[in-house]
Amino acid sequence: MKSRRDFLKHGAAVMAILPGARLPKAMASEGNRVAAIAASSGAPQSAPPVPPIIEEIEGSMGPVVQLPDGRFLAVYPWGRRTKEWDDTSIPEYIYGRFSPDGLGGWGERQVLFPFPPGPGAAGQGITSGGALPLVTREGVVHLFGVRFTDWPKGPNPKASEVVKGHCHLWHTTSHDNARTWEPLREIDYGHTYTGALNSSIELKSGRILVALSYHSPTRATGFFVSYVVYSDDAGNTWKNCRSDVTVDCGGKAGESGACEPVLMELEDGRVWMIIRTQTGFLFESFSADGGETWSPARRTIFRASNAPAGVLRLRDGRLVLAWNNEFGIPFRDGISYSRQSLVMAIHDGGIWKGYRELNTFGAGDNLDGYGGMRYPFLAETPDHHVLVAYSEDGRASRKKQQFRAFVDYRLVRVDPRWLLETEAREDFSQGLQRLQLAATSGTEILPGPEGKPALKITKPRADMPSGFCWNFPFGRKGSVKIRLRTEAGFGGVYFALAEAFLTPSNNAGGNFRGMIDADGKVKVQYVCGLPYEDSSTVQWGVDENRKFQLEQGKIHELLLEWNCDDNVGGIKLDGHYTMNLAGLELARGICYLRLFSAATSTDTNGLWVFSLESRSEP
Repeated sequence: MKSRRDFLKHGAAVMAILPGARLPKAMASEGNRVAAIAASSGAPQSAPPVPPIIEEIEGSMGPVVQLPDGRFLAVYPWGRRTKEWDDTSIPEYIYGRFSPDGLGGWGERQVLFPFPPGPGAAGQGITSGGALPLVTREGVVHLFGVRFTDWPKGPNPKASEVVKGHCHLWHTTSHDNARTWEPLREIDYGHTYTGALNSSIELKSGRILVALSYHSPTRATGFFVSYVVYSDDAGNTWKNCRSDVTVDCGGKAGESGACEPVLMELEDGRVWMIIRTQTGFLFESFSADGGETWSPARRTIFRASNAPAGVLRLRDGRLVLAWNNEFGIPFRDGISYSRQSLVMAIHDGGIWKGYRELNTFGAGDNLDGYGGMRYPFLAETPDHHVLVAYSEDGRASRKKQQFRAFVDYRLVRVDPRWLLETEAREDFSQGLQRLQLAATSGTEILPGPEGKPALKITKPRADMPSGFCWNFPFGRKGSVKIRLRTEAGFGGVYFALAEAFLTPSNNAGGNFRGMIDADGKVKVQYVCGLPYEDSSTVQWGVDENRKFQLEQGKIHELLLEWNCDDNVGGIKLDGHYTMNLAGLELARGICYLRLFSAATSTDTNGLWVFSLESRSEP
C-alpha cells in the first residue's frame, strides 16, 4: 500500500481549548511549541488534503495503538462467546496484528497471550473490540479488558438479565513492545457490571486513568454511572474515584444514563470526560484533581445518538473528536440507536471545525437494529494523519469479513487538513461513495445530459423511498448550490438542511426545510407539520411579477443559504432571490443536505442532479 507522508503541520495552529474552558496562562508558550513542531517537520506541503481513505483489511481487527518501537498494534480477544462463559473447554486468547507504520501492511494475527484457565468470556466480537491498549511515556504497553461471568444463557437475553452478570476488569503490561506480557491482574472497581471500556490515558503527572460506566440497579432512571479508576504507581495498585457522574435519561431502559465515557487531559490540567447519553447530545464532566472527583455532568454542543465518542490530542496540540452526529431511527425504548453517520471534528483556532463523515452506506446496506458505524478509537500515524479504528455492521459487501454475526472492525485514515476545509464540491465523478443511501432505491450515477456522469433520482417502487444525504463542512453561515434538471412527469422533491444527520430513507427532521413540487414551484415549510408555503411569484421589488418556477427539461441553479446565528435563511433560483427559509429548530451550524423524492407513487423520470457545492463559515 502506498504511504502518504505529505502532511505539513500548521505552524500557526493554536492549542485546543474546549468551548467555555478557562484559557491557561501557558498559551503563548504552547503556541511556540506548536510552531517548533511544525518547523521540524520535513514533510512536503504541495499535495492537497484528500477525503478519508478506507483501509480494506482482511480478517479481524481491534483498537489500535503505536508501540514504543514505532510499530502499530491492533488487539482483540478471541474464544468464548459471552453465553459460553462457563465452557472451559474453549480456549481464549488475546490476539495482535502489527503494522510497521500504521499505513497498511498489517500482518496476520499473532497470539499475544492466553487467558488463564477457568470460567469467563473476554467479549469476543463486542463492539468496543474487547481490549483497550495504552502506551505510557515510559514505554510500557498496558492492556485493559473485561471478562464476563454469569451471563444469561438464552439466545436474546434482556438487558435486565445481562446486568445481573459480572464483569471482571483485568489489566496486564508488556515492557518489550508487546512481545511478552505480565500475568493478568484484576482491578476492583467497586461494582459488578460495567459497559465497554473506551478510554485509558496517562496524565502529565504519570497517573493512569481508566474510564468505565457501572450499572446501578438502585437508580430510578439512568442506570449507568460514569466512573474512573486510577493508578499512581504504573498500574501496580488502583483506586476508585470519589464521584459518580450521573445523567437522568433513558427512562427504564437497560442502556440508560451516563454510559461509556472517554477522557482527555486539557492544557490547563483539567481532565475532560465525554459521555454517551440518550438525550440527543453527548454530555461532559471535568476533574480538577486528576480524576479523583468530577463536576456534575452537563450537555455538550455535540448532537449524538446513544453511542460513545473517541478523542485524541494530535502531536501539534490540537484535539480531534469522532462521534455519531445524529438522533433518529431506529428507536428502542424511546432511545435513538441511529449510527449511520460517524463524523470527525478538529478544535482549531478556538472552535470546532469539520463535522465530516468518515464513511457512508450504500442503498443495498441493511442498517436495521444495531446497524451502522460506532465505537471509534483514534491514533496518530507518522505522516500526521488520524487512524480511526471503529466497528460496523450492515454493509452488504463486508458480510464475509465480520468476525461475529454483527461486528466488523474497520480502519480509516483521515488527514486533519481535510477537516479545516470550508468548501466542498460533489460532481459524482467518484460515483456514489460520498452519499448516504441506506434503505433507499432509485438513486444512481448515469451518463448525464451534459455528456458526463450525473446523479439521477427516480422512484421505481412506490413502497421504497428514494433520496440521499450529503455531508459537507460545518458552518454557522453558508450556502449549498444544487445544479439540477427536472424531467417530464417529475413527482416533486423535498430538500432539508441540518446540523445532525438526516436519514435518507425518510423525510423527517431538518433545521431548514423546503421542496420543489411537481409543477416546479419552490416552497418552504415554516412550521413543523404544516403545509409548505408557495412564494413562486414575486409581488414587489426588482423582480416584481417574476415567476420563480423550475422549467422541466431546463438546467437550474438552486441556492440554499443559512445563518444559524439568526435562525434564518434564503433561497435563490438562477441567481434571483426567491423566498426566506425559517429555522424550524435552533442549530449551531449546518453540515448536511438531504434530497428526498416527494412522489406519492412511482416516479420513473424524476430529476437530474449535476453537482453540489457548499461554502461554510465555521
